[in-house]
Parts: sequence; C-alpha cells; structure tokens
Amino acid sequence: MSPEPASVAQVEADGLNASRATSGLLVEAGRELAALGRNAIESAGVELSMAAARTRGAIVWVALGLLMVTGGFYAIIGGVVFLAVRLGAPHWAGALGVGVVLVAVGAMVAKSAVTRVTSAQWVPAKTIRTVKETVQSMTAQITR
Repeated sequence: MSPEPASVAQVEADGLNASRATSGLLVEAGRELAALGRNAIESAGVELSMAAARTRGAIVWVALGLLMVTGGFYAIIGGVVFLAVRLGAPHWAGALGVGVVLVAVGAMVAKSAVTRVTSAQWVPAKTIRTVKETVQSMTAQITR
C-alpha cells in the first residue's frame, strides 16, 4: 500500500506552518541578540570600572613620585647653588644628598606606578569572549 498523495491545500498549509515556524525562530533569535547586546554592554562597563578602580591608586602614586622627583631636583639645584656660593661649605652637601635620595626614590615610585597603570587591561576581554561564545552557540542552534 502506497501512501496517498497530499492534497495541494495540505502542502500549502504545511509550507505556511513551516514559514511561520521559521519567522518565529528568527524573531526569537533577534530578541536573544538584542538581550545579548544589552548584557555585553553592561558587562563591559563593569569590567572597565574594575580596571579604572585598580589604576586609581597607581595614578596617585605616579603623582606622588613625580612630586618627589621635582622636589629632588629643587634640592639638587639648591645644593649646586650652595656649592657655587660657598666652596666646600657643608650646607650644599646636605641639600645635594637629600636631593639625590629624593630623585632616586621618586623615580622608583613613579616607575612602579607607571608599570601598574600600563599593565591594566582596558579591553573587556571576558565580555568579548562571552559574546563570541554566545553568538557561536546561537548560530549553531539556528543552522541545525
């Protein structure tokens, strides 16, 4: 026994139902992509806020280091002035010694802080990875 051929009306109805199912899937995929976009933007904002919070302290240390270096240069200049005015007087040696120490310490502090600032990750890597994985998953579900 062979199955009876489907009527034209039934074939058209099946095609219409398949079309509705496909459009429903596309609408759902569009909603999912919109939600994904909103979540990605929110997640990226959180990641960038965390990176900014980690570097705030480092920026303060950079400023402090630069102030120390500036103070050190002023002390060195003061020491040179004392040297020029009083050849061999102990005042210049004290000012020069303090200046050298301030410059050295300030430079180390500033270098350390700059390293911390430049090592901060300003690209929301987790968010990008999650979005890529979600898009791949959605693409795989649609193409099945």
